Amino acid sequence: MGDSGQLNLRPLALPGSLDDLVGLVGADLDAIVTMLTDRASQTLLLSMRQRRQLRCELWNRLVDSVNDVVAALDVENR
Repeated sequence: MGDSGQLNLRPLALPGSLDDLVGLVGADLDAIVTMLTDRASQTLLLSMRQRRQLRCELWNRLVDSVNDVVAALDVENR
């Protein structure tokens, strides 16, 4: 995400067997976050601060979910 210098965004951390997918998954997550943030901003008339907070929260929760599930699958398959 382009705002990573200003926001505390967690990194996408896929295991080595899926390392080649980090860019693709990251781009997809970014697209999802952007669509949801844009729609919420238009619908709810969010301020720039609220928009940045929402974007950061969405990104971090989605990344945490992907990281947790993929890490668990990696451990199960060892």
